[in-house]
Amino acid sequence: DLSNSLATFGFRGEALAGICAMGDMTVCTRTADDSMASLLVYDHYGKLTSTTPAAREAGTTVSARDLFKRLPVRHREFM
Repeated sequence: DLSNSLATFGFRGEALAGICAMGDMTVCTRTADDSMASLLVYDHYGKLTSTTPAAREAGTTVSARDLFKRLPVRHREFM
């Protein structure tokens, strides 16, 4: 389970920290060896706030919601 041992997003994953800062980010992930997936929820600073069991096939989905919500000027441009 990566959520217990992951200390940094890594070089390419730093973009994920930027997504966290701009919106609400979740990651749902499951390896072929796992019986259940994990839904990881991150705060706006990129810190893991919760991990809950989830159902999904093997793979990973990164979801970003409410992009630019904290930046009202940018948010209006995308409405």
